[in-house]
Amino acid sequence: MTSDHDSKLIILGSAGFIDEETEKVRASLDDPEDTVWFGDEMNLSDFFSFVSSPSLFNPIKLAVVHNADKIKELEAFMNQAHRCPEAVIVLTADADAEKKLGAFQGFRTIIEKKKTRRDSVMEVKAAFEKHSLPCDYGCADEIYDIFAGDIKQVRSEADKLSLYYAHKKPASSDDILKLITAEKQENIFAFIDSFAGRDRKGCIRILDNLLKGDEAVTIIFVLLARRMKQIYLQKKVPSALQERMFILNKIKSDASKWKPGELASLAARFAELDWKIKTGQIRDTDAMYTLIGCM
Repeated sequence: MTSDHDSKLIILGSAGFIDEETEKVRASLDDPEDTVWFGDEMNLSDFFSFVSSPSLFNPIKLAVVHNADKIKELEAFMNQAHRCPEAVIVLTADADAEKKLGAFQGFRTIIEKKKTRRDSVMEVKAAFEKHSLPCDYGCADEIYDIFAGDIKQVRSEADKLSLYYAHKKPASSDDILKLITAEKQENIFAFIDSFAGRDRKGCIRILDNLLKGDEAVTIIFVLLARRMKQIYLQKKVPSALQERMFILNKIKSDASKWKPGELASLAARFAELDWKIKTGQIRDTDAMYTLIGCM
């Protein structure tokens, strides 16, 4: 069971970090009565009714509140929440909510440390190796991009593959990568292949279908930028590419369809659109159609 010091906790960081730290709290308790709430839609009366009453059948109650920075009447909530001795209360939010949530007394705060890309890629590698699934650094690096750095999704994918292939695990990192990309082959990677191959009509058709399916445009943008950077390197510094053979062959084929000047102009357009998306000057969907127009 947690100490009094740990019974009121704020966890700030990515979804994967929050999951990991919340599980540590749950594991430290003896079979808690566990309830999850969401700050932007929770009823405060119901919440305090739950945390203020003793548990009838479990040693202790655990209340986890995600998106805690979006709680209405946050100050009143925080002032009351830390005075509920019957329950362990864990509040979670993105790291940028530190200033908003950290201003209140009575809660200990855990903040995810900033990580380099290498740190994150090694975390991806560890997620697969935990299940004895082969995953070298290059494979982990590509998986990191496929899931746009979302370690929570990566862990979920590793869990899924470990269950599905429990009796006959994939033999190599290439096999792992092919299994993951196969699920997306008809959407995101089909779009990237069409763009890299300068198939404008195919790009528009596939992108329309992606948008209808609510595919995350940010992931498409990141992965497309990565592929076009690889194609540029193949043109200018081929020795800088460290990829598996089947990916390298695809990059070489695509590179034959582009001139170095075209790729340099495209890189500048990517940078411009990335800045405009982040500053709210253009929608990410419009940026994708703009890129197609640059082919």
